[in-house]
Order: sequence, then structure tokens, then C-alpha cells
Amino acid sequence: IAQKPSDEASEEDLRAIIEAKAKLGDYKIKSARDYKVPDEKKVNTKKKLMEIIVLEESLFNMNCVFNKRLVNLREAKQNLLKKISYWYDRLHEIDVDLGESISSNIAR
Repeated sequence: IAQKPSDEASEEDLRAIIEAKAKLGDYKIKSARDYKVPDEKKVNTKKKLMEIIVLEESLFNMNCVFNKRLVNLREAKQNLLKKISYWYDRLHEIDVDLGESISSNIAR
């Protein structure tokens, strides 16, 4: 250090000190006798009712998504079964035209 620091605090230092004090938390031990739960952390029926409503809405939305996926899968299965039935019938027609019985070995 070329110069001895001055004893006076600059404006920047004062602002930094004020900001640090504002951000510094007053941490209290929850098991202390003088500990009081802050109002925003207190549990009451209104907060729990709102939480239940949010959870029920979330559950409803999840059920709706599941039901839509289930319906789509059912429709896809029905379409697939129609295609399989069509191709089975077509194979049977070809067998009849050829006079062979290949499709009789295929389970329907």
C-alpha cells in the first residue's frame, strides 16, 4: 500500500454498509422462547383452503390430460384393428382367387 487509508468513509462505502445492513437477516432460532412466527409464514385456514383448491385444480387438469390420451389411444387401437381386419379379408380374397389356403393358418 503506497498510501495509508483515510479514516473517513466514502459515500460508496456508506451506501455499501447501509445495503449490507438491510440485506443482513435477523436470524432467530425457532426453538427460542421469544421466537414469533412471521405473519406471512403462519398457517391459517384460508391459506390451506387455497392450497387445496390449487391441488384439486391440478389433479383435475392431470385427469383431463390422462383421459384425452386414453381416448386417443383407444381410437388408434380401433383404427389399427380395422386395418388388420381389412388386410386379413384382403388376404382371404387373394387365397380364394389363387385356390390356396394360406390365410387359414393365420389367427384372426
